[in-house]
Amino acid sequence: MKKICFAIILISCFVCVGCSSPIYNLVIKNMSDMRINFFEGENEELYAELSCGYREQTFAYDGISTDKLECGVLGVVFKNEYSYSSICVNLTIDGTSKEYVLERSPFEYKYMVDLEKIVDNKSEITLSLKNQSLVCALKCVSDDWKVQYTDALKIATEHFKDDLDIVYSNGKFLAEGYLKVVSKYDYEQKFWYFSFIDRAKTTKSVLIDVSTGKLFDN
Repeated sequence: MKKICFAIILISCFVCVGCSSPIYNLVIKNMSDMRINFFEGENEELYAELSCGYREQTFAYDGISTDKLECGVLGVVFKNEYSYSSICVNLTIDGTSKEYVLERSPFEYKYMVDLEKIVDNKSEITLSLKNQSLVCALKCVSDDWKVQYTDALKIATEHFKDDLDIVYSNGKFLAEGYLKVVSKYDYEQKFWYFSFIDRAKTTKSVLIDVSTGKLFDN
């Protein structure tokens, strides 16, 4: 079922871009992590975000994109720092509640877990810490962005056209791509972060403003 859903996403991308270059289509097929929406919300105690899409079943930054799975990465940041190694939350999506344990990231002050599914943009989502009544509602803010994920991929592909042409050899695309959302709870501006890595482990990346499409080399 998940493979069917991913195929539908790919077809939608092709329809959106019409007569796009073969390189664009190859980039889409070789995305090892591709986020398609972004939710966020906050209350007095915390900020929460959720970004859904598809990711490689087994992560390996090797320039090779393998089988994909649905993902929904939930992140929580406390407004006052805590030293816990993990936290437990209750997440309710369209009336169905489930308990999740979020582990603290070794790279940033954020607690995270993969829901292993895509949450629909129109879903009603609330989050609360276990055994606490203070609720945080999450809204799909990416619905309001001028630059959707398909737009970001098209902009990035055009930006790296010459570099991507180099890794296209004998009908094969010898690289893998990543598209994520860059956001902080105390910073209003958000970006799409696109990167690709080839078989030689060479990486190139760029930030794309979700409101204007402006590029910032990373």
